[in-house]
Amino acid sequence: MSTKVRSVGVLIATLAVGVVLGVLAAGAATQNRTRSIERVRQPGGFVSHMRDVIGPRDSAQWEALRPHLEAADESNREIRRLAYEQLRAEFDGLVEGIDGLLDEDQMNRLLEFRRQPPPRLERGRPPEGEGPPPPRP
Repeated sequence: MSTKVRSVGVLIATLAVGVVLGVLAAGAATQNRTRSIERVRQPGGFVSHMRDVIGPRDSAQWEALRPHLEAADESNREIRRLAYEQLRAEFDGLVEGIDGLLDEDQMNRLLEFRRQPPPRLERGRPPEGEGPPPPRP
């Protein structure tokens, strides 16, 4: 095998490995981001996340901040609840509008999709014992 053919083979193999690693890294980053968003949506997740972002100096500052964060969490959940209600109403209108265009199997799949619950919206505090992070240097 000539040096030129071997060099092209190494170059193609390197390119293929780079593409595979890039796809894997992008997939891992997407999964990580999705998990982070889900954690924030869990009860107490927003409050906990904001605590980590702000990094309260001590427990006194944390106790002063917590009611504001919990109120913002509640407000965010209410906004999402109202948005989901509007989306449901919009979807119901869609179902009514296309009802005559679908066969029974298609309508059953659409109605099964409609029965899926929205993401959890309940309010909650961080688990007990989770206070502010250690003071920053």
